[in-house]
Amino acid sequence: MIIAEALFALIIFFMLNLLCDTFLTKKESSLKRLGIVSYVQTMIVMILFSIF
Repeated sequence: MIIAEALFALIIFFMLNLLCDTFLTKKESSLKRLGIVSYVQTMIVMILFSIF
């Protein structure tokens, strides 16, 4: 169950970062950078989820 939640969070964060990067900041970051940022965000959420 936790693996499915982590994958879901990773996909959601990646899509949000991509939308924010494209439409709000109007710059084009590489997909690799957005993937790394999404991964770090997902790890932070999973750590907070396990604490609470």
